[in-house]
Amino acid sequence: MLYGFGAKSEKNCGRCSATAALLAGVPGLQSALFSIIDPGYRIPAHRGVTKGIIRAHLGLKVPAERDRCFMRVGDRRVVWREGNCVVFEDSFEHEVQNDTDESRAVLLFDFDRPMRPFGRLLHRTAIWALRHSPYFRDAKRNVAHWEDRFEQSYAAMEASLR
Repeated sequence: MLYGFGAKSEKNCGRCSATAALLAGVPGLQSALFSIIDPGYRIPAHRGVTKGIIRAHLGLKVPAERDRCFMRVGDRRVVWREGNCVVFEDSFEHEVQNDTDESRAVLLFDFDRPMRPFGRLLHRTAIWALRHSPYFRDAKRNVAHWEDRFEQSYAAMEASLR
């Protein structure tokens, strides 16, 4: 997790400084993370929380049999290509399936959908409410806990290599 509902993870952005610098140029950036799907894994159908979010997946590592690693958005089936983006409105039902023997990795990032003033006001109010909800506080605490565990594991690995 690099960003969540506009909140920046300083530690993770520091670890991925080139990616964070590029993401800083995305207007209205809300969330950003590396999404890695293992072989045989499936993410069930779901929808985003608001129509005010546009989601992008930048293909980083795509299985050779990319037709067997796909996402369904609404009634469309899409596949990733390394270096290309798949962009869609997050409120459409979508699911992911990886029926290959390889992992798939994308840089997933969300940004504000261009809207008229009243739509922007509603969207910003919804995001403000989410950022002040127990859901967001729990997620932020979980990310911080994961970052601490990652740092401890990384330090232990480095110590064992010395």
